[in-house]
Amino acid sequence: MSRFYINEPLKSGALLTLADPHYNYIARVLRMREGESITLFNGQGGEYSATIESIAKRDLTILVGDFNPENRTSPLTIHLYQAMAKGEKMELVFQKATELGVTSITPIITERSVATLKAAQLPKKMERWNAIIESSCEQCGLNIVPTLNEPIPFNALLDRLSTGGSAKRADADHAYLTLAPTGEKSFGELINTELSGKREFSIIIGPEGGLSADEIDALTEKGARSTRMGSRILRTETAALSVISSLHALIGDWAE
Repeated sequence: MSRFYINEPLKSGALLTLADPHYNYIARVLRMREGESITLFNGQGGEYSATIESIAKRDLTILVGDFNPENRTSPLTIHLYQAMAKGEKMELVFQKATELGVTSITPIITERSVATLKAAQLPKKMERWNAIIESSCEQCGLNIVPTLNEPIPFNALLDRLSTGGSAKRADADHAYLTLAPTGEKSFGELINTELSGKREFSIIIGPEGGLSADEIDALTEKGARSTRMGSRILRTETAALSVISSLHALIGDWAE
């Protein structure tokens, strides 16, 4: 059944009028008809069955049906800190990380980041990135939309590791991980031994040229664990998705 993200309150029995872009996609692209069933969610948890009541020339009316509390979230809380990468690479990470069930995504600007983003470009870029995340939720069945934070400089990430609530979580249930060819332990060994009881992870992924040695040292000094995944060098978009997938396979919902 087709699923649609609606950024407004939903309630069983309510009638919703949808214009573009939903109207265009439902009526013209999918060519759905009156009486057909769809699923609606607003990112706040759960989803609603719904029926297309009527289709006009520029909008359509939806009758909201029963509520289903299913969220399909991961048993792990995963925060992805992804270094800024060029165009499609960044969008691929947002799309696939959402499908893999991350909780939040924060772009970071590192020493070797080759992608730049001017302040004037940020609103449009955030709008596009959020649209990609919402579309991924529609596709994969996730009903709670991951939080997309605005890009931050690397030093701001270091501050998060050393101040506020994050520092306490890092010592208890929260682990910070970053990839490096000289990582202290392999990813599987680290997760299966020292971090086997953790359920919240912050994953820090470098840009196309990787994190610099100084950046890795700074993260390690703040309590992040440096780990390695095999002998091959992974692209930035491959690294992010590999770490998330491996967490699911080792201790997440793929291992259940």
